[in-house]
Amino acid sequence: MVRYANKFDFDAIYKILEHFCKLHRFEILKDEAKWSREYVGKQLSMALAGAGFILIAEDLSGVLVALKAPCFFIEGEYSLHEIIWHSTNDKTSLQLFKRFIEIGREMKEKGEIKEAHFSCFTDSDFSRYGATKLQNTWKI
Repeated sequence: MVRYANKFDFDAIYKILEHFCKLHRFEILKDEAKWSREYVGKQLSMALAGAGFILIAEDLSGVLVALKAPCFFIEGEYSLHEIIWHSTNDKTSLQLFKRFIEIGREMKEKGEIKEAHFSCFTDSDFSRYGATKLQNTWKI
């Protein structure tokens, strides 16, 4: 089961985020000495304060963090962006994703956002969930 996270979930969320960082080893994250629980806490607080939302699995096996971002060209328009989506198992990962889609649709219907964006490490087809492939992401 997936629910909205709250401030009392910080330790569990941080543990999941550490697992994500160690698993994927992005260049930007390679120096663990620079990782900051305090800074992560500030980022999560923004989501909890209304700049987005955080979903967490009841068994603490996964998390999805999403933030709203302003449109660069149109004042007052926002899009929703999945920032981190990670789980230790596929079942929880799918539950987190489905809830993200559900919340994104609700936010669109209420006029809070115009669109919702998410990314995936595989070339999976999410069209059955009403999603349209927008781009491939690359890094240097």
